[in-house]
Amino acid sequence: MVRNVEARSDICVSKGLSNLRCWWDAKFVRGVKRVDADSGGKQLAQILAQRHNRYPAEQLAKVEFRDDPIILSKGSAITFAEMSPFGHRSQIASSRVPMQIWCGWLDATVCDGALSRYATLDNPQQLIMGAFTHDLAFNADPFLPRDQHSLPEPSVEEQNRTMADFFDGLLRPDVSAVTESSIHYYTMGASGTTPKSGRPRDLTPQPDCTLTRTTN
Repeated sequence: MVRNVEARSDICVSKGLSNLRCWWDAKFVRGVKRVDADSGGKQLAQILAQRHNRYPAEQLAKVEFRDDPIILSKGSAITFAEMSPFGHRSQIASSRVPMQIWCGWLDATVCDGALSRYATLDNPQQLIMGAFTHDLAFNADPFLPRDQHSLPEPSVEEQNRTMADFFDGLLRPDVSAVTESSIHYYTMGASGTTPKSGRPRDLTPQPDCTLTRTTN
């Protein structure tokens, strides 16, 4: 599932920021600000040295290939395979734990990853793709008039109901439900239409659409 969580909420709360402004400011704040009496930063440097903290962006910038080690504190290291789903594919597949995944067409490559997971893992998966913002709270369809961009489709209430039904069938002993793999997708530029669904092999382009391969 997808839900937006504000990173560095300490910064956002102290400055009264939220949403995009919170994210933007947090990108430029790299740590604790020194106190006024520590004008040269010596006291702060000593404290940080004891913590052995490393900034993730700096560590990732040194990684060129997927199997390169990422150096952690005290000389230890980790690889992408150890902390990413692809490195634990067999364990995830053998668990047979059902999944419900929501993604937005225009939200980076989230839907690409969701479709790759759907095609790779045998776990029962419900995949819902639509013109969502990252937190699923707004309609990001660029083909709709401006006055139709406020509410997502399905609505937040319908999303919550769908998620609750999924977890009821998965976790409640008094509810009997079987999760079957399916894909529901909402076509951009066609607000108010019934969502399409089906297995990947059944998802064909609309009659008036053509497939064009482009290269950079």
